[in-house]
Amino acid sequence: MWAPNENVRCREEAYQYLLTRMQNLPDSIPPEVAKSAALDIVTTALRLPVAFDLSDFTKLRSIRTHLANHPLLSLLTILSNDDLRAWNSWRSENSNILSDRGESVPTPRTVPGLTS
Repeated sequence: MWAPNENVRCREEAYQYLLTRMQNLPDSIPPEVAKSAALDIVTTALRLPVAFDLSDFTKLRSIRTHLANHPLLSLLTILSNDDLRAWNSWRSENSNILSDRGESVPTPRTVPGLTS
């Protein structure tokens, strides 16, 4: 029988696997493959309800390298720093970024920890 706690545990494990995957991307893979992997990992992490502190991702060299000029890196930084003004600015300038990846743009009420 399925239990809600099992689902949470699976999501927490998924988050850890994402971190591990990103930490272990080989330097030898083509940059476009690494960037695609980084984007997939970040958007997957954004979907996980257990991923409240995304600062782990902002600290990863592979994320900083492959998403250096990508708006998702700035989104991770904003979500890690709980800055509502920065969130509103990012959202108004980049709403297409998440929708292009099949995600909806969350409102401040749906972003855990985001405060004014």
